[in-house]
Amino acid sequence: MSTDHVIRSMQKLLKFHKQMKDVSILKTEVVKEGNMDAMHPILAKERMITQHIEKEERNRIEFVEEWFNEKGLPREIDRTITNMLDRLQGNEQIQLEKITAELTYMIKDIKEQEHLNHGLIQQSLQFVHMSLHMLQPSIEQMNYGEKQEQQPNVKRSVFDSKA
Repeated sequence: MSTDHVIRSMQKLLKFHKQMKDVSILKTEVVKEGNMDAMHPILAKERMITQHIEKEERNRIEFVEEWFNEKGLPREIDRTITNMLDRLQGNEQIQLEKITAELTYMIKDIKEQEHLNHGLIQQSLQFVHMSLHMLQPSIEQMNYGEKQEQQPNVKRSVFDSKA
């Protein structure tokens, strides 16, 4: 098997990760607007893209494994793209290095965007908690006026009462 299968799989992974970055940017805008109703379809799309990524990643692992097996390389060698690149030459090596670098940078960008989203959501939650805390009256605020001393309870028997 040539590296074509691996390169095509990496290209698909890059395409899915670009879609994921677009969804992540859209999530940021929705959080900034505070439109939580618009978040549900975005999260559904994100789940769908994640499933595609997971499936294609399994394919990529399988293609890399097949490539190592066809080359007759011992099992002690980790079946990774990096080790594959060390054994390639020419155009295949250049193509695979390029797509690997692009995918790496795309994943880094997505992580940064998701970190921003996490921060924005945390700020929103802090604001909601602060607002709720301000709206909930404390027990001390519920008692209007000065504190009055409680009058001692006078115990009367049923027979002491007037008929």
